[in-house]
Formats: sequence, C-alpha cells, structure tokens
Amino acid sequence: MFSYNRFFFSGILFVKYQEWVQRPHIIFDAGRIIKINPSAIKVIKKTSESKFVFTTYSDEKSEAEPFLWNGKKIRFDVGNSIAMRGENGNNIITIDLTKYDYIGRIHVIQLVIDNSASKGLAVLVRLRATSRRSMLLIYDPAAKLLYQELLYRNKNGNMMNINTDATGKEYLYLDIESPILYSSNTK
Repeated sequence: MFSYNRFFFSGILFVKYQEWVQRPHIIFDAGRIIKINPSAIKVIKKTSESKFVFTTYSDEKSEAEPFLWNGKKIRFDVGNSIAMRGENGNNIITIDLTKYDYIGRIHVIQLVIDNSASKGLAVLVRLRATSRRSMLLIYDPAAKLLYQELLYRNKNGNMMNINTDATGKEYLYLDIESPILYSSNTK
C-alpha cells in the first residue's frame, strides 16, 4: 500500500510540475515590445484582422494558405514545428513548439515594429484544444524573434487584430484571457 501511495503522489507532483512549466509566461523578450492595458489608449479603431493560415482540425480549412508579408508570399509547413517558407521554398523562420503541445491553429498579421517601411509579423498559435493555451510570437521585418509568450486562451474565433489610435500608431490587440495591447517601444 505504501508504494501505491508514493506512486500516486509522485504522479500528482508530476502533473503539478507540468502545469507550472505550461503556465502563461513570457518566454523571450528582446526589449522592443511592451504590453499596454487597452484602457490606457484613447480612440482606437480596428484596422485589420489576422489571417487564419493553418488548422490541424479536419472540420475547418484543411490546407495552409499563403500569407503576404512585406510583399512576399510565405507558406506555413506544420509538423513537429512550424516552418515559414518563401515562394522558392527557402526557410524564413522555424518555430519549435514540441515541448509545449501540438499545434491546432495558426493566425498571423503584419504590424509596425519600427520606422521602416517593412512590417514585423505576429504569429498566434493555438495549441491543443484541451490545453487551453496559445503561443504569441512577434518577429521584426528581418524575421528575428522579438517576443514570445505562452498565454491562456478561452475565446473562440479571431482573437488578434491591429488597432490604430487617433495618431495612427498601431497596436497588436489580443483578446485571450482578457484584452491586451502590444506595441513597439521604439519612438
């Protein structure tokens, strides 16, 4: 009986540890993206919605669609990782999420990162439905990772878009656990 209880409690500890590892938290931050409470910004309008580019579920779109990023078509190849490839098949970005969960859906959107004409890319990956987790990744125009955060999610549909304030500044809007804005901290 003693060994059974020890096995039972070690199983509980393992589950608690896994939940701690999978807790919502910032995984990487290059210091160029900031989070803002939506109530801190005045006169916001939605200017564009993210594009649904991949699903693993058979009752939804079955093929990954190309996405136009800074005038170039990119495709999403999804297996154990996500590979974003250019038209000639060259690898632009690889995202390895195997230690988090399997990939359910992917939404992407372009966003202003700096004063250049090129835009960055925000990638929202919804993980296994029962995990209730999503992963946000933000890249600069050169495909360099700027920000990665593991998030809770509890809403369905399109949860990511670009909002613009009265001055024309863009904000990445996410409505996951609660609404939040992300912005470049460059002036």
